[in-house]
Amino acid sequence: MTKLRCAIYTRKSSDEGLEQSFNSLDAQREACAAYIVSQKSEGWILNPAYYDDGGISGGTMERPALQRLLADIGTGKIDIVVVYKVDRLTRSLADFARIVEAFDAKGVSFVSVTQAFNTTTSMGRLRTSPSGKVTGGVPFGRGPLFIMLRNRIYRGEINHKGTLYPGLHEAIIDAETFERVQQLLDTNSHRKGKRVQQQDDDPSPLMGLLYDDKGNRLTPVHGRNRRGRLYRYYIQPGLQTGQQPRDSNSIRRVPAPVIEDLVIGKLRDLMVLPALQWEGALPLIHHVDIHAEAVLLHLRLPVHNGWRQHLGPSDIAQVGDDGLAVITIKGRLKLRGGRTMLVTPAGQHPTRPRQDRALIAALKRAHAELAKHGISLRKGHGDMMNAKGISDPYVRRLTMLAFLAPDIQKAILTGCQPNTMRLADLLANPPVCAWDAQLHQFGL
Repeated sequence: MTKLRCAIYTRKSSDEGLEQSFNSLDAQREACAAYIVSQKSEGWILNPAYYDDGGISGGTMERPALQRLLADIGTGKIDIVVVYKVDRLTRSLADFARIVEAFDAKGVSFVSVTQAFNTTTSMGRLRTSPSGKVTGGVPFGRGPLFIMLRNRIYRGEINHKGTLYPGLHEAIIDAETFERVQQLLDTNSHRKGKRVQQQDDDPSPLMGLLYDDKGNRLTPVHGRNRRGRLYRYYIQPGLQTGQQPRDSNSIRRVPAPVIEDLVIGKLRDLMVLPALQWEGALPLIHHVDIHAEAVLLHLRLPVHNGWRQHLGPSDIAQVGDDGLAVITIKGRLKLRGGRTMLVTPAGQHPTRPRQDRALIAALKRAHAELAKHGISLRKGHGDMMNAKGISDPYVRRLTMLAFLAPDIQKAILTGCQPNTMRLADLLANPPVCAWDAQLHQFGL
């Protein structure tokens, strides 16, 4: 019996729940592995490599695990690709065509275990009645439909490992119609490619400085969704090569902005430098250890202990014989409000926030409303509040954001605002007029 090597591909669009020891990617893999076992009599065997893309949209091909999967297919290591659902492989019709072409070129089959989609058989399990009603399998989605539109079997041809041969059956689609469809699909594919083809030049400032609790250096990876938005992570090196994690309790991946905000935010607090950037921060960082219950910052801080008074309430600080200050920040990675963050035992997020989109949008709208109503920033709050044309109480409160001190507005736009600054609080309790008093109020 011929052995068929099966690779499991898993994907999740968001990073919600990925910090859990058993997450959505694990559940997908478990279901696919069970399906492979059920096909043991057909010669199916599981390829032990892990092809997991967590927190990356299916609308782009720029996914580390997917690219590794396609590379292994190209070198002949895989016979069947198994997914939980078709959309785990891709949500793009153009990308689906490219993926299927890569599969066909190497004689690789594709199976979705929950949708009765199986190209290891001639027509899968989809059956329709004369009326067109589906009586087996599932209705065609975008992916399966795209396969049909690209399938030259309807032109009376057979594709075997990338080579076309005349078939013994008659064509059911004329050549002109088929070629017009292919041109339309190619055009859409080209447009999609131009939208997402961008240089991934966003840096990973902590590259080479992050380690898990076993001393393994974490590696930066990234991908983009269909809108071009960049998603960055630091992951265990084993995940990048498809190896199974040795310890399920270790941190396997962490969203890059979460750990980066934690480190830069803590350094800004300790050094009392709210505008500190990575250029000035990196020389202070020796390395960072990420544990399941804490993050340890090994820092080159000044000999004097002035920075100790700026430690967080649950932080633990020690200075070793090597002169490095070790700051232990207790907490676990959890999902809060749709974002992953490090939550301390007291339930607080110990870092300064990243850019607050709602606050930035409100600040921009405040300036736009003033311009719309012809109000100059040189006017006082009293003139502004009573200006003709601003009758909406909410808009009046909102426009007061434009009268914040320039340093405060800059902090908001760069994500360096204090933890205590929230849009709802600013609208409910407008800040004092004097800029100096505002800066003192927010500790800037």
